[in-house]
Amino acid sequence: MQMIRRLALAAALVFSSVGAAAAQPAQVPIYADGLASGWSNWSWANVTLGVNASDGERPLMVEAAGWTALYLQHAPIDTAGYTKVSFYINGGAQGGQTLQVIATGAGNEPIADSAFRFTAPANQWGLVEAPLAELGAANTQITGFWIQNGSPNQAAPFFVNFMALE
Repeated sequence: MQMIRRLALAAALVFSSVGAAAAQPAQVPIYADGLASGWSNWSWANVTLGVNASDGERPLMVEAAGWTALYLQHAPIDTAGYTKVSFYINGGAQGGQTLQVIATGAGNEPIADSAFRFTAPANQWGLVEAPLAELGAANTQITGFWIQNGSPNQAAPFFVNFMALE
């Protein structure tokens, strides 16, 4: 009986260590009521971190002139095993902002000439899931993400929270 227990324990240790070595975090937090460790605000839009929201959350607020962007930057991250960047967005009272997500790489420049375009909802939180493949950022090194005003006109303020690489 002891031999069976020892074999079972040895097998469990082998399988758990193999799984742990191959495992990768399910997500890399970027912003959740504040910047996650290692992330910096390199935006060229006017960004206020941690604004007080009526629901007790602390999203960031973006006031974006034409073509300006929220830019959250990090040291290079390997995207192997991840498929998307996700976040919640609220377009404020007006909503309808035409926005786009762009991934950055070496030199903090866009990785590709592609972007994931979307429209922010008015007065409610909406989930955005931008596939890394559409951003040219699958299975490569990234240094961050832009959420850019996709228009030459001033956008109404919008809010972002719970952003992560997944």
